[in-house]
Amino acid sequence: MTQQTKTSDSPKLLTSQQVAEMLGVTEWCLRNWRHLGTNGPKFIKLGDRFIRYRQSDVEAWLSKNERTPVEV
Repeated sequence: MTQQTKTSDSPKLLTSQQVAEMLGVTEWCLRNWRHLGTNGPKFIKLGDRFIRYRQSDVEAWLSKNERTPVEV
């Protein structure tokens, strides 16, 4: 039996619940974004049931959606 070692190079995969908590939205909101395909971070579908998000993809999505307020 071989033992796999997790390296620091491997991407951290997050569950929908973890991402929802991180973003301050509901899991339903994430599901809706996935279904519509119009918003939300990239995701990975593992088999028929499991959705995971790379932490780096969530962080990239947050950066892409960052806005600077306009002074009036």
